[in-house]
Amino acid sequence: MYCMNCGTRLTGNEKYCPSCGKFTNIINNVDSSSNTTSNSTKTASIVLGIISLVGIFFVIFSPISLILSIIGLILGIKANKQSSNVPGIIMNAIGLFISLIITAIIVFIVYFIINLGNSINYNERIPWNNFTFDYSDKF
Repeated sequence: MYCMNCGTRLTGNEKYCPSCGKFTNIINNVDSSSNTTSNSTKTASIVLGIISLVGIFFVIFSPISLILSIIGLILGIKANKQSSNVPGIIMNAIGLFISLIITAIIVFIVYFIINLGNSINYNERIPWNNFTFDYSDKF
């Protein structure tokens, strides 16, 4: 950064310009920009937590909620380093846990359905067909 009065190059830690002595206001600019970033990260974390919790109720969107919860949890932890972001972290942790369980159940059901279709041998007789066949021969 440069001094607005004389144009001297500043390192960013000075309150006053070493050349002309004018107040630089650099420290306030750095703090306000990092605070804005922290607030936007905090807001993004909370919004992703809400979306992931709502997405859980639509079971088919549970894998998407899982991804959103992970992203929201990372953003929440990042924002928590600068200011408290407990609601974002808690919402995303709950969303992550429930989404993980529902996604695991969905994967198990899909795996079971696929293997059920693969395990049927259509060449073998079903037991009740044998009974019907034997019973029909007696008449």
